[in-house]
Amino acid sequence: MSNTTSNQITANEEPWLEVTSSRNFSNWLALEKISLAFSTYQAGKVFLLGRKQDGQISVFERTLQRCMGLCSTANGFWLSSTYQVWRFENALLPGQMHNDHDKLYIPRVGYTTGDLDVHDIVVEDSGRVVFVNTMFGCLATFSNQHSFTPLWKPSFLSKITPEDRCHLNGLALENGKCKYVTVVSKSDVVDGWRNRRHDGGCVLEVPSGETIEEIGVLPDIKVEQQKDNFKINDPINDNQLIYALKLLKVS
Repeated sequence: MSNTTSNQITANEEPWLEVTSSRNFSNWLALEKISLAFSTYQAGKVFLLGRKQDGQISVFERTLQRCMGLCSTANGFWLSSTYQVWRFENALLPGQMHNDHDKLYIPRVGYTTGDLDVHDIVVEDSGRVVFVNTMFGCLATFSNQHSFTPLWKPSFLSKITPEDRCHLNGLALENGKCKYVTVVSKSDVVDGWRNRRHDGGCVLEVPSGETIEEIGVLPDIKVEQQKDNFKINDPINDNQLIYALKLLKVS
């Protein structure tokens, strides 16, 4: 019996999470003067990674059910969850510290949207928050009366309906406005993307809806603009595939 008890105690004392990094990761954070935030909907967690004063990696996490869309702002970030979109703001003044941290992010505003399966979120230069409403297949913003206000949908969709027809997911800005989105397939039937996820992925231009590039395999992804190019980070079977595509300049 003593052996069983000992094993239980040992198991309970083991941390639920271990974070490892490459040898120079902490130095890179210091060099770039940044910290990182990322979400994982499978575990329902948002993680904040930074660097402690002693050079060790700082890891902070909180639980938000099915959190996905994440966008940084000047003093905080936006984060989507199953039924809501939250705005977190840093409550500390420059030079203030809280438990050895120089930022303290507090949820200040929450919009109840219902289950829209929000995959991505951005803030345009105008200040308008735009999110990818994957369930309805459109770009949307907040509404004072309804779950959302639709802003744009792909031209191949015959209507805005909660049927996740094309699995609209990634969104990128250009010159401070929504410019590029990704879909798993250009399908117009209920869950039609599921049968095309290995060969139907493409990048669309907003607002024209023109197909910029057909990519093929394209599950849930994140589009990141980098100067004259953008990259698509695409996790497939735990491997990250990166497609570098040349942006088409529209005169």
